[in-house]
Amino acid sequence: MEISLLPFVVEALGYNKTIYKDIDRLYQKHRFKYYKAAKSHELYNHQIVTEGSLLQEEYCKKSLGIFLCINTDKKNNEGLEKIIRKGWPYPYLYVENHTEIDIGDFLNRMVKKAKGVGNLTDDDLNTSITMLVFLATNSEKKITENKASQTYFSMIMQRMDHYKDSCTQRISYSKISDIDKQKIKNLKSKIYEEFGIIKDFESIESCKSTRNFTDILDMIFDYEKLSACSLMSSINLSMQDIDELLYLYVISHTEYCAEDAVKFLITTIYIKYLAKAYKQVKEHYFANNKETMYIELEGLEQELNDTKAELSQKNAAIIELQKHLEQKDRELVRLRKELEVEKENRQEFNSLREFMFSLDKQQEYTSERPDLSKLNSVRGLILGGHPKWQEKMKELLPEFTFLSTDNINFDINIVKNIDIAFVYTDYLNHAIYEKLITGLKKYNKRLEYLAYNVNENIVLQQIYQKL
Repeated sequence: MEISLLPFVVEALGYNKTIYKDIDRLYQKHRFKYYKAAKSHELYNHQIVTEGSLLQEEYCKKSLGIFLCINTDKKNNEGLEKIIRKGWPYPYLYVENHTEIDIGDFLNRMVKKAKGVGNLTDDDLNTSITMLVFLATNSEKKITENKASQTYFSMIMQRMDHYKDSCTQRISYSKISDIDKQKIKNLKSKIYEEFGIIKDFESIESCKSTRNFTDILDMIFDYEKLSACSLMSSINLSMQDIDELLYLYVISHTEYCAEDAVKFLITTIYIKYLAKAYKQVKEHYFANNKETMYIELEGLEQELNDTKAELSQKNAAIIELQKHLEQKDRELVRLRKELEVEKENRQEFNSLREFMFSLDKQQEYTSERPDLSKLNSVRGLILGGHPKWQEKMKELLPEFTFLSTDNINFDINIVKNIDIAFVYTDYLNHAIYEKLITGLKKYNKRLEYLAYNVNENIVLQQIYQKL
């Protein structure tokens, strides 16, 4: 079964005070990246990282972030290697000078070098073996399979199992048997009958029969210029907390003495308070310390800069799009103008085409006239024709406006108030014709052509048919 060495390497780095400054220097180079990587990892709040002192936890977490980014930066790898070499010079040299790593041989040499195992702490031994195995694995060097290696790997597997709530060797209130629960209940009743209810710091202070004992405990805080009352009054203990403490007494004593049990309970309550207070301080520190705030601020600034850069790109794209749209709008306006001109030209062309077709038809003399009242209900204009012809037509169409061919300076705005204009193709001036066409286009008025005919009734029929 394979097991990750990462938790134990991180733990070793966090426990070695001689390399704290080196970790700080490396950490500061990319602190946001390391902090973000560590905080999102499952080990960040794992017990192997959080069970030590505040300082140890801080450097475990920093080391975790550095390790998680080990393959992203060559300088990071080199810096980490220097830190390990400084913190564990002997394991480093042993791996460097051996092709196969024998943990048993390494331990014997290390003890001999230290002039006895008594000169080495458990941390010295455990972290040295961890770094030895890590460096060997990282260098792809074989680790000798013997009793020493089996013992080490078995030990770290047991440690990781111990952190699980399901571990049978781990003490837990949920695992207390019904028999022991009854013993706890009986012991609690016995204490309460003789000394009163002891459940928190306030009840301890009010218990007169244990006053001398609690005064001595309070004096320990005086040595450190601290107040037991101030420290503990802000922390609440539950009945489960009291039962857990009494359970320790039950499993460590075969006979129960109320006086002995109450002293045990009071002492362990103090310790429980201190453990909770210290845990509370650590949680507050990691949530609110200056470094965390600076790192998170740096992260927010980076996110803000990224957002600004993204926004700038989008704004540039919007500006380009606006320019493109403006260009398209101008093109659309131009096309609309062209279309309007085309429509106007097409109207003139269609009228001319119909007029040309009508010329092919023989128009016979007629004495019939259309209903003049209907014709005079239309606001019409007639351009062209001899003055005498116009005079005759004016009598028939008094509501029409007539333009003589020599009236080149006529007001073009007269077109504004007509419904339709007729051009009589006989006796027509080209200049006045162009001026009329301009006016008709300006006011979007209809244009029709009348073929020359000496018979005014036929001309009237043409007008009637056009309408």
